[in-house]
Amino acid sequence: MSALPYDEAVAALRDRRLPAVLVDLDALERNVDRVAEMIRGRGTPLRMATKSVRVVELIRRIVARGGDDFRGLMCFATEEAAFLAREGFDDLLVAYPTFQRHDVELAARLTGEGVRLRIMTDSAEGVARFGEVATAAGVTLEVILCVDMSLELASQHLGVYRSPLHDPRDVVALAQKVDATAGTRFGGIMGYEAQVAGLGDDSPFEPLLNPAKALVRRVSIFELGRRRVAMVKALREAGLPPELVNGGGTGSLHSTTPETGVTELTAGSAFLKPHLFDYYRDPHMQALEPAFYFALEVTNTAQLNVEITGDTPPDIDLRLLDTDLETIDSSTTATSNESVSSPCLEPGTYYALVDIYEGGEVAGNYHISVDFDTEACLGAPCCEASTDAGCSDSATIEMCVCGMDSYCCNNAWDSTCVN
Repeated sequence: MSALPYDEAVAALRDRRLPAVLVDLDALERNVDRVAEMIRGRGTPLRMATKSVRVVELIRRIVARGGDDFRGLMCFATEEAAFLAREGFDDLLVAYPTFQRHDVELAARLTGEGVRLRIMTDSAEGVARFGEVATAAGVTLEVILCVDMSLELASQHLGVYRSPLHDPRDVVALAQKVDATAGTRFGGIMGYEAQVAGLGDDSPFEPLLNPAKALVRRVSIFELGRRRVAMVKALREAGLPPELVNGGGTGSLHSTTPETGVTELTAGSAFLKPHLFDYYRDPHMQALEPAFYFALEVTNTAQLNVEITGDTPPDIDLRLLDTDLETIDSSTTATSNESVSSPCLEPGTYYALVDIYEGGEVAGNYHISVDFDTEACLGAPCCEASTDAGCSDSATIEMCVCGMDSYCCNNAWDSTCVN
């Protein structure tokens, strides 16, 4: 895992209005290439999840870069699908069950306009509403069933229990209802295995839990692969072969293969690599690069405290820099546990630089925490006596003192003025 060089990030943000989002397009495209290379040849294209990438031009860039290995978009909501359709995208799958009449009517209108749109449900009530609205609009809505991919152990669910459709028999029963309802057509199933895709198993902050997390991932991969195949088999035997079987996520692309029943995959965060996906044993996850950064501004006078801890032999150091890259404070002990603090800083842009000790090579992970302490800088009112350091605004102090004793400004600033 590499990251945008520090000096390049600083240069890109200099004189920019903050807060700002910075995207490393080179890293983004390398991540797209890594994902495409992993899935190429499987026959299961990737449907990009737009809830993780909220900028239309970045969506266009990712889809174009992915080429034939990418197909369609997974949208957060029906209104988002309508927005993306206006932007020229097609083959849209709404990832969460649609039920509000307005949303179903919008889906029917988009379908009537020729947009390839699939909407989702996990209930008989949802199917009934789809049929009612579609019949009134004179269209046929393509329906995908949202199925549960959580791991069930002793009546407990590990993962996101996002659907009541856990058993193949329940999936078939609802698919048959879709097939029997005027205005709807059964298109397939979708399930997200959160306890695999979103569960890191190599955290330096919870090392004792890593073996348990890795076990949950392994057991889930085995169980849900067999259960999803059973769902597909049961649907086919019922005369309802699913055209679409969607699965996977950024953290489970390696294990969501055609052998587990899917016809396509989904990922979104893989292209930006947020911190959520830092701590995985999977080599593919470790190879992804951070491509997405936030730049924030300190808007109050504050004391800034930065601390790093970790297991990064042989040594890393920490420096706090001002806008001109001048050092405010530094910590260069012989360990990888460092902390720096600032005096009370005026509003502006400041940088925390994590540096590898000369000749060293980072071989582990570190955690960085940032704290802004505004109370430490409040002090006492400038025009009131205080035993504390008090107000640090020299101009205001001078005005207050001169208002009390004009001699200080008209004649001389003597010891009485100071006191």
